[in-house]
Amino acid sequence: MRGSLLGNLALGVFLVSVGCVLVFAGFEVAAYEKTIADREVTVEGEVVESEVYQRPDGNWTWEVTYEYYFDQKAEIRAQDLQEVYPEEMAEGQTYRTVETGGNSDTEGEARVAMEDEFGPDGNVTVYVDPFFPDEGALSATGSLAPRLLQYGGALLIAIGLLVKGRLARRITT
Repeated sequence: MRGSLLGNLALGVFLVSVGCVLVFAGFEVAAYEKTIADREVTVEGEVVESEVYQRPDGNWTWEVTYEYYFDQKAEIRAQDLQEVYPEEMAEGQTYRTVETGGNSDTEGEARVAMEDEFGPDGNVTVYVDPFFPDEGALSATGSLAPRLLQYGGALLIAIGLLVKGRLARRITT
């Protein structure tokens, strides 16, 4: 009986501890993504090539190759980030990126998903982090990771507290 109580106590403490770490990590990831999003800028990119194709598993997907011009040095100066980014900065240059996406049942669905990325003029909006101008993307920074970490941590805390509560009830009766 005594080993069972200590085991439950250790389990409760462990779950609450891990839950707290996950919640903290979730907030840290969210802060990091917010930092990137604050300095991220949008530029217009020109679609060079686009293709819809069927993968070996039978699903359809798309691929877009686009180019965009970005002046890293000018943007870092405009945002007054020279002290944060002391490395050698590139003058204005053109970058080429390939973006793939989607998992559609039909070719038509994949084509519509691809064309949703295009603006009315057929170009794309590219989100660029001035610190990494060659890694432009068709979507802004942001992911489910912070929420998953925070909610997962909260769930572990709740389960740990339930374990400890049941233990306390068993001890008092």
